[in-house]
Amino acid sequence: MTPTTLPGRPFREGPVPLPLPPSVPRPDAEILQKLVLEQLPAIFWSVDRRLRVTSSIGAGLGGLGLAPHQTVGLSLFELFQTKDPSSPILVNHRRALAGEKVVYELEWRGRALHSRVEPLRGSDGSVIGAVGMSLDITQRKRAEAALQDSEARWRAVLTQAPYHIILLDPEGRIEYINRVEHDDSPEAVVGRSTIDFLLPAYRAVARNAYRRALDEGEFVTFDGRVRLTGGIRWLHHRVGPLVRNGRVNGLILIAVDITDQKKAQDALRASYSKMRKLAAKLESVREEERRRIALDIHDRLGQALTVVKLNVSSLAPEGAAGSEYRRKLRSVSQSLDEAIRAVREISNDLRPPVLDSLGLKATIEWQTRDFAKRTGVACDIRLPDGELSLDSDRSTAVFRIFQEILTNVVRHARARQVNVALDRDAAGLKLTVSDDGRGITPKALAHPSSLGLLGMRERAAAFGGTVDIRRRKPRGTRVTVSIPAAAKPPRRRAR
Repeated sequence: MTPTTLPGRPFREGPVPLPLPPSVPRPDAEILQKLVLEQLPAIFWSVDRRLRVTSSIGAGLGGLGLAPHQTVGLSLFELFQTKDPSSPILVNHRRALAGEKVVYELEWRGRALHSRVEPLRGSDGSVIGAVGMSLDITQRKRAEAALQDSEARWRAVLTQAPYHIILLDPEGRIEYINRVEHDDSPEAVVGRSTIDFLLPAYRAVARNAYRRALDEGEFVTFDGRVRLTGGIRWLHHRVGPLVRNGRVNGLILIAVDITDQKKAQDALRASYSKMRKLAAKLESVREEERRRIALDIHDRLGQALTVVKLNVSSLAPEGAAGSEYRRKLRSVSQSLDEAIRAVREISNDLRPPVLDSLGLKATIEWQTRDFAKRTGVACDIRLPDGELSLDSDRSTAVFRIFQEILTNVVRHARARQVNVALDRDAAGLKLTVSDDGRGITPKALAHPSSLGLLGMRERAAAFGGTVDIRRRKPRGTRVTVSIPAAAKPPRRRAR
């Protein structure tokens, strides 16, 4: 008995006609049909009402290690070596004998088979048996199992990943997420927009990043705060195009929880701010102490030395010129003059009186001319018109930075020319000092022992300012000090 269908087409009752030319006689057509069925990678069979195999054909039999003559005449009990009447193969064939069309899968002889069995009817329409077809799907099953195993491994890896991996559609809605926080489930957030989880202040940034990733095909990063079940968290986002089937049709988002890192940064920033305030306070105290000591040295010690000199001068007797006594008095007077000059220099080094009496502009000019006189380095200075509206603390910071710059010129630059420019505007004050010396190196700028440079930057930073140090071309160094103007106190509203 021949089967009633060909692979890939539904079963139909009655013989399946093959498209043969009219000139081919019927017996030859049946032979040709049998040859075709023998070559197809499937199994065709029929059974009678007693479940005995009446025919079998198809190249699929070879994959089971069987030939047609080894199956014809055997009952399904014998062929499948079972006595269990509830065996699926027997149950499905009995359903076919009862008039049903049944599709099922089974494992037999180490192969996976996708099968279909349906009633075989006689010329009077009565069911005289069953006819079936099986396709060997072993390779497909193995591929599916391998794919499932691979997916399971990757799912385990993704689930344990310490960050969120999210697939989004072009509108930013979640298609897949590897893990969620606390009691949420991935299914509970699928379909929701990631924008909704962000706090309002960060949503525009996220939309812009998504648009760039889709339009420009590049990865974009941004930080944002999100509201989750466990509270508000900081997440670092990296979003890029998701390419499927050769085109961009979504986004891939990797989000890393950086809440602890942000807290550590905030704590470090707060600690650094406190340390900077403490350093500024200590510097203020030190400046005040310098001012007091300089004043004491200038007023008390300087005055005492001046009185001693006057007294020594009064000891010279009349007509004693050229005597040994007068020569000794003259030597003592010269020593006192040197001591008075030393007291004045020490006092100026500690705290130049001109800074408190005439302000920063005059002090910069005085310090520049004194530097040129002491070192022999030519100096050019440019000062703004009018007075500088700068408070005492800022003036002191700029002056100390200026002193450190000139000290570095003497120690390291070997310069022959120094240019000093002091400028002011509504934003604040800018001091620029440039020389034609050897030029500072990147190594010297980054060297941990460059405490003088660090001190300059810290003095400026205490008032929100900056110190920019750069090597000039072809030689020399330029230092730019920028100090913002002090914030004006808010006006009180009239009651």
